Amino acid sequence: QATLADIVLRNFTMAAHSRSPRGRQQGGGTNSGRALLHNGRIVTCVPCAWPEMPKLASYDWMVVEGGRIQSLGHGAPPSDVKNIGGGCVEKDLRGRVVLPGMFDSHCHTFNVGKLQEALVLEGARSIAEMQARLKAYYEQHPGIEVIEGIQWDQEMLGRFPTKADLDIVPVPVMLFRRCWHLCCVNSAALKVCNVKGGEVPGGEVEADESGEPTGLLREGAMDHCLGPLKTAGSVESRRSLLARGMEVFLRHGCTSVLTNDGVLLGGLAAPWDRYAELDAAEGGLPIRIFLTVDWKELDKKDVVVKPFASDRLTVYRIKLWTDGALGASTAAVEEPYSDDPAGANRGILQIEPAEMRRAIGLAQAAGLGVEAHTIGDRSARELLDAFAACGVDASRRYTLTHCQILRPELVDRMAKLGVLASVQPQFATSDAAIAPQRLGVGSARLKSSYVWRTLRAAGVRLAGGSDAPVETPNPLEGICCAMENAIHPSENLSFAAALEMYTLGGAYMAFREKDLGALQAGFSADFVITNLVAGVADLEDVATLKRARVDEVWVGGVPRYSAAESPPPPSTVTAPDGPGKAGIMRFVRGPCPCCGPRQ
Repeated sequence: QATLADIVLRNFTMAAHSRSPRGRQQGGGTNSGRALLHNGRIVTCVPCAWPEMPKLASYDWMVVEGGRIQSLGHGAPPSDVKNIGGGCVEKDLRGRVVLPGMFDSHCHTFNVGKLQEALVLEGARSIAEMQARLKAYYEQHPGIEVIEGIQWDQEMLGRFPTKADLDIVPVPVMLFRRCWHLCCVNSAALKVCNVKGGEVPGGEVEADESGEPTGLLREGAMDHCLGPLKTAGSVESRRSLLARGMEVFLRHGCTSVLTNDGVLLGGLAAPWDRYAELDAAEGGLPIRIFLTVDWKELDKKDVVVKPFASDRLTVYRIKLWTDGALGASTAAVEEPYSDDPAGANRGILQIEPAEMRRAIGLAQAAGLGVEAHTIGDRSARELLDAFAACGVDASRRYTLTHCQILRPELVDRMAKLGVLASVQPQFATSDAAIAPQRLGVGSARLKSSYVWRTLRAAGVRLAGGSDAPVETPNPLEGICCAMENAIHPSENLSFAAALEMYTLGGAYMAFREKDLGALQAGFSADFVITNLVAGVADLEDVATLKRARVDEVWVGGVPRYSAAESPPPPSTVTAPDGPGKAGIMRFVRGPCPCCGPRQ
């Protein structure tokens, strides 16, 4: 029986998409030419036998041809390299640091695209301010049929919003909390979706004393109730939003993303078709897409999802949502939240253990892997139980995403089962203000949370991501946060270990560690030219690394982004920050505060 790695690296036909994307290399231009990059500091992690600690290698020049790295070296390029004939692009790096093309190992590309046109409520400090922004947005968009907003925080607003607060406009309104695990809707939206108060599978429609919905929908209730609103929009508009989202990742140095897009989060039906259509269009996909499909797609009679792999588009796993978020106090924890007044809230388990096993069985039958969202220790335990019951081993590379709140025995079980950890280092920075209160100051569970160094030491492979649009889709910022754990300084990682998470770690999770994630001969020529002029030793200094910006991004040997030619768009919000599942989408307003001045 073929392993999942065999399946991913072969080219399958998706029954849901009758024609394959083009077999040629994508990239918006030819990749058969040669390029010589020299006079730089070309830095990469060296692939090594796990679990050896990663080592760095540094080169002065690199030759790219046919979309792949042909050679690297030290000092001046040899004469036979410099005299490589006409048609060669020669690029003087002027001492700048070059890094491997980076992975975002957990994100939502479609929602990142939607951000560019959504109502942004980041920084709203009162219900009145929220209402003012909502009314202004409505007036600025005549003819709009549905308003979707993001990034409110009840701790900044002073209380949770209600449907009455949003009834100041006549069209349906959906406003998502910054963690995307809680939504407030108005009366028009409740009417269109025929929402009634009470518990629903994996969630809750909050009701008042009379049983009427207040407008707050938690966890699974959003999926259960909002389908008629979330799936609105033409196919062309959906493709456009995906394209805009990919461009955001590209300009932050991401050449590959492991993205979860679908109806559940964002309202994108048949995401594999939309990506395949973009892949087949002129110019193709600008970055490599490793698509994670909502597991409920496997339950639909009219949809068949099978593993698929082309140069730029891969479908190879399903996504399980098992619990909520720390900021919304819906992550499923073993003991009640320490700041819960009633001492009873243990969060929400969105899927029952028996259903977990059934979903995993469907994935195995389809030849797909599994990525599972888990923030609380209760959901992590249930998932590991389900993995063990389904015969999971290291060859399948099943993944726990977030795994923020753990216990030592859970870390050990992850290592023994060969389960990977997709972590978001920015979460620790964003959650530092609320984690001690939610989990208990000095508690054992707080000490076992956000423990990336501990995970790696136990033998758990790590991959770094942003969960964008929850956090900034900026791997350079993620690396800095991994090197400076805001909750547990003892869990700080070295630059090499942090870089490994966003390069080789992501490539391993995507079954592409043989040709992605490092700068070495034979690997795909995916790399990032930064503005930073520094030595290798300087990269261990976080203050130095925070000055790094992305100057250029090459994918498959073709330059796909240049900051000089395509500067970042102007910022839209200049409000102060606040805590959440994790934090603020800093890229909405421009450079992040730790990397540069706000605009």
